[in-house]
Amino acid sequence: MLNSPWGAGVPGIASGTGGTSASTPSFAGTVALLNQMYGRQGNINPELYRLASFSPDAFHDVTAGAITAPCKPGMTDCPPSGILSLAAGPGYDLATGLGSIDVSNFVNEWGSDFQLSVSPSAVRMIRPDLITTADVAVASIGHFPGTINFTCAVEPAMPGWECAVPGAVQGSGNVTVNITAAKLDSVQVMAVVTGTSGLLSHTISIPVGLTPPVRPRPVR
Repeated sequence: MLNSPWGAGVPGIASGTGGTSASTPSFAGTVALLNQMYGRQGNINPELYRLASFSPDAFHDVTAGAITAPCKPGMTDCPPSGILSLAAGPGYDLATGLGSIDVSNFVNEWGSDFQLSVSPSAVRMIRPDLITTADVAVASIGHFPGTINFTCAVEPAMPGWECAVPGAVQGSGNVTVNITAAKLDSVQVMAVVTGTSGLLSHTISIPVGLTPPVRPRPVR
């Protein structure tokens, strides 16, 4: 969206233009940059909202102001005042949409994502009083700028089992998965780690094998 008038007209005659007459061709130029970098995009609406859900710098959120227009009281959606108003606010709104864009960040972060990997690929619990750990690596796909928060669950759910991933990752990095069990009463479970950033969500599973305690053999 372009709100402020910008120069237009013929030499020697100063004038300005704004609104959709300015924003539409400007944004069309931005989409042309996307097409040049990534190929034809088709309908970009899904990716717009996907990008806005995790990017802190591709959009400038417009939170103040309103769009007003006269209307005839009694008509659909027209208030008794005869003035129809759409107010700006945090996040998406009908007045300003997702806000204005930072073209450089918008184009560079377009289509970005993240992926998860784990090391080691499987772990084994030796004693119920020990914390078993694994490292989850977050790799950025493209210029991914989002902050990834994590949850962890043990499947199937077992009483006394806990799985946690403290901390978050911005862009790329590593986190540690901590797995504990009150007692070793199953053959194997899965620690399922989910990373979420806005509308993006990816899951990776860690097999957790169990080493039952060694029972002394009776002396004969």
